[in-house]
Amino acid sequence: MQMVIMMFRSSLEDEVLKMLKAERLSFTFVEKAHGKGETGQDLDIIFGKGTNTMLFAVIKDEELSGFRERTHNWQRKLTGEGTVSLPLHLFVLPCIQWF
Repeated sequence: MQMVIMMFRSSLEDEVLKMLKAERLSFTFVEKAHGKGETGQDLDIIFGKGTNTMLFAVIKDEELSGFRERTHNWQRKLTGEGTVSLPLHLFVLPCIQWF
């Protein structure tokens, strides 16, 4: 299994939820995640619309290649083939379920 960690600007939540529904993935949201990254700082906007959301999902190894291709295509669509900066990052880590 693989752990998918996605961090994105909370304003993208509707787009992310559509993608997750299409992928039929179960997930956990961590809302109001603040920090500083390549796309800007959210520390000064604690109660504003500039917050980030972190998402955790687990995907089976045999589904990873298809998921990677579909999410890459989705990301290219959202960024206009890379012409627009997008505050969305996706990481995949090995995952072992103990119980």
